[in-house]
Amino acid sequence: MNYSNMIEEKNLKKTFIVATLLSTIFGTFTAADTLYTKIQDRKARAKQSKLDNKQDGEIEVLRKRIEAIDSKTKGGDDDGDRRSAKGSKSRRGSPERRPKAIKYIPDEVQEELEVAGPLIRREYNRGYDVLGSRFAMGDVTTQNQLQAQIIALQQTVITTLQQALYRPESLTKAEVFKLLDSVDTARNGSIDALHSQYQRMIQEAPVKRPALPPSAPSEDGSPLFCQYAINLQNEQSSLQPFFQTGDNRCPRCNVVIPIQSNRAWKIVKDVEVSRGPAERETNDKGEVEIVEQIVMEERPFHVSNRFIVKCHRSNQEFACALCNKFRKVDTVWESPKSLVSHLQRFHDLDELLKDADIKEVV
Repeated sequence: MNYSNMIEEKNLKKTFIVATLLSTIFGTFTAADTLYTKIQDRKARAKQSKLDNKQDGEIEVLRKRIEAIDSKTKGGDDDGDRRSAKGSKSRRGSPERRPKAIKYIPDEVQEELEVAGPLIRREYNRGYDVLGSRFAMGDVTTQNQLQAQIIALQQTVITTLQQALYRPESLTKAEVFKLLDSVDTARNGSIDALHSQYQRMIQEAPVKRPALPPSAPSEDGSPLFCQYAINLQNEQSSLQPFFQTGDNRCPRCNVVIPIQSNRAWKIVKDVEVSRGPAERETNDKGEVEIVEQIVMEERPFHVSNRFIVKCHRSNQEFACALCNKFRKVDTVWESPKSLVSHLQRFHDLDELLKDADIKEVV
């Protein structure tokens, strides 16, 4: 989901409150990463400057020793003095050395700042893929929890880094530990808030099936499916006659179906494995509460070309064969891609397993 585009529209900000709050958290992590990089860069340059000054001092001491030895060797000869003076003048007038390039190596703080956002976004995407805009809107509990994370981040992480940026001293060890703890708390708190919201929404109101109207037959009065598609649904025949035409044209209705030979469409279903009570810490004092833990697993499937062909209509649309078989309402889609996306979002595991043209990948 594109968070940056989403928060630019005021109406979307009012609708997708949780998503907007998350975009603020991501922005805070980014700002903190920028400030921390500046602080570390200044620290590295100061260290390099100190090293350069030390080396310059050592070189100057060595130069004086060489001049002293040279002066004794020449016995105070004027030519030697002139050469020495000339050499000293030449060295004093030589251009200053260019500072070495600083290679910045990310440390623990920066790694935490860089991975926090993607981990939270992954948890959000899991809920959004199942619940859609209802999850993006969120409930009051999650909204308050995310707002608290934003306030804590700005009061601790941003304030600490801004103060360190405009003072001679670098970050203290105590401040580094404080940053790590704050980032870790914000990341885990946001993930827990999203996970808990998902559990509440699933338990309070199961995901509704799409309220789509029954599909009308084609304008020419033809049935919901092409007769060739109906034959494929009723018989376990191959697609060889279909591919023999060479142009993916149905031998019955003459419609061209945009598929590729030997290709399968992949979908992944999130399936609940177990559900039960689990302990979760509620604060830094180690206090715990009992929450319901839901364990999910991903089960991949391949949707074959045969399924796509047996869903086509004579008007170049696609009607879902699973909806026609297991649901009270038929659904019609404009392309194979939208049909496959519909299978992933709205059909149960049992329905997928009952179709011979949808194979589970094991």
